[in-house]
Amino acid sequence: MECREAKVSCYACDRMCSKAQALRKDARDNEAAKEEKRKAREQKKYQEAIQTSAVRLLKAAEAAGLGDKEQIDVGYCRTITIQTIRAYASRDFLGHYFYGNDLDASRFSHLDQLAQKLHCSADYLLGLTDELHPGESRWHWWPERPEKSGFYWVVTGPLSNGGGLYWWESAADQWEHWSAASLALNVDAKLWMECPELPDSMAWTRKELDT
Repeated sequence: MECREAKVSCYACDRMCSKAQALRKDARDNEAAKEEKRKAREQKKYQEAIQTSAVRLLKAAEAAGLGDKEQIDVGYCRTITIQTIRAYASRDFLGHYFYGNDLDASRFSHLDQLAQKLHCSADYLLGLTDELHPGESRWHWWPERPEKSGFYWVVTGPLSNGGGLYWWESAADQWEHWSAASLALNVDAKLWMECPELPDSMAWTRKELDT
């Protein structure tokens, strides 16, 4: 009972006494029970998130007149039927085990195509509005380009990577570093929008690079 080889989690001594074996089994059973409870809590959290996303997608799908057999692309070469989305929206998860919210918009690899199929805006899919067709979106899809030079917030692909601040130089038709003029960057732009004017206390001057 004092031997440390009887208490290790892996490759324990196979010569331990029956009492040590019983204690070891109890410890392993307790750990297994804790892990099952953790997984149950995790699945509940994922299911709640999936239901919320499914309700949102189902609203757009029904407004677009899509049938239950229609499929939508949810990224990484995966599709899901409207029928499955309808089940998720009603908290019927069809016995599926989840590793996250598979219907989160950040996972969609072709948000523009999905918005077109569901006849809704990207803002709606991203949760920025509850209106399927808001009056005007500040977001623009690449390859649409800004008309004038200036600072823009650019969301790079895949969408889950987020984005950052860039300068669009219209004369050169290129994205440049926000702080240095003429420093061209290879930007995988997916969405962009013009940045609001900054207050004087936060404004800066772009540096001119030596050529």
